[in-house]
Amino acid sequence: MVVRSYKEEDLGGIQQLLHGVPSPTGRMYDAKEMIREHRRDDIYVAEMEGQVVGFAIAAFNDWNWTAYLDFTLVGMDHLRRGIGTALLEAVVKSMAAKGARFIYTETGEPNTGGLCFYIQNGFVPTGVIPDYYREGEDAIILVRKLSNREVGPAV
Repeated sequence: MVVRSYKEEDLGGIQQLLHGVPSPTGRMYDAKEMIREHRRDDIYVAEMEGQVVGFAIAAFNDWNWTAYLDFTLVGMDHLRRGIGTALLEAVVKSMAAKGARFIYTETGEPNTGGLCFYIQNGFVPTGVIPDYYREGEDAIILVRKLSNREVGPAV
């Protein structure tokens, strides 16, 4: 398994992973739209035998030296093989190199597998946003500290 930066030819593989995976709001994801929205962000793919088996998207916020992990997905046939952790570590390494003090994400409260994954990978639940995805479906905010960098006053 190799984790690397996204290339245009990965779009079809990402769309295959997203096929049949509804967002927490119920709408279906569109890979082309997702990649277009995140073209300036870090996008990593996990590849096995020429096939995209997972991907992650993260954005660095230079105004406050933080990073947001927007999306992580590993194909159902490839879960619990360390692929998600490898993707996450590639994102963390990149965001730390850019100077991020911490990385944060959110996941739906019913996503117990995702919550366990993030906690096992050093994230700490720090809060809840009620009805974030839709009425009755809260988001759990998770944070992983990356550095002790301090944010100074605006210049």
